[in-house]
Amino acid sequence: MAASHLSIQLDDLSGLAGALSARGVLIHLSAAADHHDDVLNFAAEMVQRRTAMALLRDDDSADDALGRVSNLPPSTLRRLRALIASDSPTAASALIDQFALAAGLSTEPAQ
Repeated sequence: MAASHLSIQLDDLSGLAGALSARGVLIHLSAAADHHDDVLNFAAEMVQRRTAMALLRDDDSADDALGRVSNLPPSTLRRLRALIASDSPTAASALIDQFALAAGLSTEPAQ
């Protein structure tokens, strides 16, 4: 079964930032992706809006620019990265739960 991935082009970010009122944003960059200034600027704008921000790469290479715009604890960012890399059938659900918790949201249905 092939995985489906949502992809937003870099030129879409400026319009998205103006309309976004999210409590949390997670951006996942592949190891080969270049994190352009547009992505970093978008992430910085979300942090200024007090949005939980996680900007992650596939690899564990140190990237000070990503670390500066991600405002979640390093342990949470490591956990999110591990879940992204996981082949577990429950990894996607765990990723959503972990990020929602970090953003102060509940994944439980409203009563």
